Amino acid sequence: MLGNSFSILYSALLSDFKAMDIRNRNISNANNPSYVKEEPILETLVGVGGVKVSDIRRISDEILQAQLLEAKSGYSAFDELNKLVEALSPYFEETSGVSLQDYINNFFQSLHDFLREPTNRAAKLNLLTKADLLAKILESRYSLLDQIEGEILKKIPDVINGINKITESLAKLNKEIAFEYARTYGNSKDYKYLLDQRDKFLSELSQYVNINYKFDSIGRVEVSVVENDSTAAGFIQLVSFEGNNYTFSFVKDRGNPANSLVVDQNGTMWRLSFFQSGRLGAYSQAIKFYEGLKEKLNALATNLADVNNLYLSLTGTTKAIFRGTSAGDIAVNITAGDLNQYDVTRAQNDAQSADSAWQKAKEDLQTLQASYANGKTEVRIKFETERDLYDYLHTQYTQKVGVNLDEELAEVMKLQRHYQAVSKMIATSSRLLDYLLNSLG
Repeated sequence: MLGNSFSILYSALLSDFKAMDIRNRNISNANNPSYVKEEPILETLVGVGGVKVSDIRRISDEILQAQLLEAKSGYSAFDELNKLVEALSPYFEETSGVSLQDYINNFFQSLHDFLREPTNRAAKLNLLTKADLLAKILESRYSLLDQIEGEILKKIPDVINGINKITESLAKLNKEIAFEYARTYGNSKDYKYLLDQRDKFLSELSQYVNINYKFDSIGRVEVSVVENDSTAAGFIQLVSFEGNNYTFSFVKDRGNPANSLVVDQNGTMWRLSFFQSGRLGAYSQAIKFYEGLKEKLNALATNLADVNNLYLSLTGTTKAIFRGTSAGDIAVNITAGDLNQYDVTRAQNDAQSADSAWQKAKEDLQTLQASYANGKTEVRIKFETERDLYDYLHTQYTQKVGVNLDEELAEVMKLQRHYQAVSKMIATSSRLLDYLLNSLG
């Protein structure tokens, strides 16, 4: 009878010790943002009596966690995209210095000055100078966009490598979880600290790309890419339960950045435009935005270079003032010699055509500036919305899974009192047993 009592008391002592170990772990990780609070689950030992810590429950919320990671992916995308769009502000809002509007107005004013006095040497020189400045500023704006696109394409391999490293770590962790689960199955299943590392990897991965994931019964994770607006959502697998990971590679298209490809393990090619969330999505959307601005710059440049829109009447012919097929290659098409051959009898007609071209250039510029301003505002609003949503969900999640020091200290005190009481009972039982044995002797 006393032997059974000792067994029961000893099991209680071990359970208290394990429970205090768990509570102390909670306390030591109170300021760890990646830590999820744990609670010991007690189970009565059937037949022999006593108690043991049979499991450790993580105070997690998988639904809230999924919402948080999706919000983090969106926030990461628009945080990066907002910076990339804001960087263009000095060049497309032009609130200070000489603006593109000034270059356009200065050119057309110099053209009218020339048409009023076609033989004036200063007017000729001024026209050539202002035309050259306008062509160069258009080319520089185009080159700026092209240069930043090139820089983005250089950053994407780093994102791809980041994704590959995290998925490799998750795959290894899946194997470790399976091993530790089997090893600790009969001893409280104390392996769930590994799930904190799992969740940390998932959080890091969601900064790069939007993910879809699910857990199995022991906490291993299966991960794939998801884009909610695509019918291909979830088809790009990244990690399997069994501990396999699937890597990405990147094939850039410098001539047409939007056609760059992300290639999965199976060789399937996904256009960069497929990705809309995380940093990969930010770069995809930024390139799309830049390409839209380049198209509008090109419209302005090609209208200026169209001989039907803007020209000078020379002896026996007409000649476009600019040449080129885009803002990237626009250049002055007339020379000082051409101006010396100008047909002065056509000045009034050329002035009317210049006025029409001037109005068209203003409209093209307004379209360009409105496109930038509207895009910038839209990105800013989405950034603030995603940031606020993420902050709210992060607060909710932290409050739910985080450690409350007051609660943990109260639990530790209860366990310590119980541990001390059981220890006294064991000591008393031990003295009683000694007394009985001595009596029998």
